[in-house]
Formats: sequence, C-alpha cells, structure tokens
Amino acid sequence: MISRLPFKRALAVLASTVVLAACSSVPQSPSSSEALGGKPNFNGVWEMLDMAKVVRPEQGTPPYTPEAAKLAAEFKSWDPKKDDPSLYCDLKGMPWMMLSRARTYPAEIYQTAERVDVFFELFDTSRSIRVNGKPAPKNISPSINGYSTATWDNDTLVIKTTALAERLYPSPQIRSEKAELTERWKMVKDPKEGDLIEIDFEIVDPVVYTRPVKGKQVFKRAAPDVVVASYNCPEKLWLKHVDDRRAQGKAAAK
Repeated sequence: MISRLPFKRALAVLASTVVLAACSSVPQSPSSSEALGGKPNFNGVWEMLDMAKVVRPEQGTPPYTPEAAKLAAEFKSWDPKKDDPSLYCDLKGMPWMMLSRARTYPAEIYQTAERVDVFFELFDTSRSIRVNGKPAPKNISPSINGYSTATWDNDTLVIKTTALAERLYPSPQIRSEKAELTERWKMVKDPKEGDLIEIDFEIVDPVVYTRPVKGKQVFKRAAPDVVVASYNCPEKLWLKHVDDRRAQGKAAAK
C-alpha cells in the first residue's frame, strides 16, 4: 500500500532528505593536530577580538607617496556618510578583509595540510591560501584578494600575497598592483578568551607607500551557535535603484 502524506508534510520530508544528503557529501575539515602535520589548528568560526587591537595601514599618518596622498585627501573632502564605500558594496579585498573591525561579521576557516580557505560573511567573499610556498602563476589575473601562498616557520603560518588588483581612486583603502603582503598567523592561548589567532601584517606597495607599513588583527573563536551567513549587499543596491526609479516615475507622472 502506498502511503500518501499531506503535501506540506511530503515537502518537509523531501527537504530534510536533501539536506541530509547534502550534509553527508560536504567534506569535514580535519580536527586533529596529526591530520594537519602537527601544526596549529585554525579550523572554525572566528570573529574580531577587540576593535582597539586592529591596526590598518591607513591609520594615523601613513607614509603615502604624492599620488596616493592626493587620492586620500580627495576622499577626505567628501561626505563620510553619503560617500561611504561600503554603501556601494565596494569590495576592498586584502589586506582589509582580514583587518575588519566589524565584530558582527564572522569568518570561517577551513584548514587542511595543503591549504587554508577563509570564508567571510562581510561582502560574501573568500580567499584561498595554498600551503606550498610556490609563487603565483605568471598568467594569474589580479584580484581583490590576490594570490596567497604559505609556508610554516615552526608554528607560525607565513603567508605571501601578490597579484592584487589596484585601487588607485579616492578611497580610504588604496592599493596598486605592485602591492605585496606578508601575514604571520600565530595561535596563542588566552586565559579568558581561549584560542586566539594573532595576525601581523607587513604591506609593501611602492606606488602607495614610501616604506613598508604594518597591520594587526586578533581573532577569537566565535560562540558555538555563530555561523557565517550571507551579506546580500548587491541586492540592497538593486532595491535602492528600484526605489529611485519608482520615485522618478511618480515625479514624471505629475
């Protein structure tokens, strides 16, 4: 005899079956130190520890070149509320994706012995770090997060990032294609917070800075119920465009 479930219940059963099948096919990141070659385990969901501990290259009085100084000065003359780049889904990329001061936007790290992937809720972006020490391929196209490769210095993950797309326009965050980033990730134990990832940056960009500049971030593990969700920034831009078009239509009809 064929059982006939109510339509809504049948859909719920089907949905749960699909979810279970999907979950069973998703690879799980290794949780043991042995699976990671005895190296620190960065797997999990992380968030900024303290805004005051974040250091960004544009803070204070950066050693800008004349070209970069003009761009920074032009942006400062604009309205900081109306001209906030985040309102336009401006994808800053590296190093700023790792130097976010927004505690409410977590990041998830998926680590294996061969690579480290970071998934950011902010702007729905990600970066891949290849743990092989090889330089970027010669034919790689510049991108906002560039090409990252890493090696281990004892228990410190040293990451080199190149092939970054330029940002030579008025903005608080300026970068040229000659930029090269070095990150040093170190796992430390805090008696209050538990696991922390301390990340020190050095940014070399001869088009933007007259000397190397520094950056700093400290991540703490997020609460167990925190997940990396979706930011949906482009949708907000489209809805604003829809509102503007409707307003124009109403004005034209008068």
